[in-house]
Amino acid sequence: MPPREFSRARRALASRLDKGGQGAVASRIRKLKRPTIPVWIVNRLAREERPTIEKLITTADRMRAAQLGRTKAADALPRAAREHHAALAHLVDGAARILEEAGLGGSHRVLLRIENTLEAAVADPATQAALREGGLERELAVRGFDVFGGARPERRSRPAKERARGPQRTGKSRAGRAPRRAAPLTGT
Repeated sequence: MPPREFSRARRALASRLDKGGQGAVASRIRKLKRPTIPVWIVNRLAREERPTIEKLITTADRMRAAQLGRTKAADALPRAAREHHAALAHLVDGAARILEEAGLGGSHRVLLRIENTLEAAVADPATQAALREGGLERELAVRGFDVFGGARPERRSRPAKERARGPQRTGKSRAGRAPRRAAPLTGT
């Protein structure tokens, strides 16, 4: 149901549950917050576009694995990224359609919030489950490298020849040299 109908439906359901002797459940229902439009759309997409949501989650997991060096295929990351972007585009198009059908319009800002919530939900295994169930409770946002969810790249050992040579140099030391100075600004 659209968010504008949520409060009325929540009260009606809680009332029916109270009358049916399920006061504890009714109390939990009364505490539910009305979802924002992006959350409502994402949850609806999760129910109506289940295969595409699964594709989005699967490709996000494949991209993460490729970025962490957990796959041998050289084209694993670009292939997963293409499939991921196609699934995301399909879902955003679906979101625009739902917004239009509900008479809410498909503003760029709302669609961006939907896209960000989808991306953040698939980035975290804890929120993937809520997304699959269509049960997100709030908008989400991915920040920086949170997409890796605390994962670390696989440690790769150096070949025996390189180990025999000793530690690798990462660059020249600047010890004992004067600090670099920025070039003076020339103004107009």
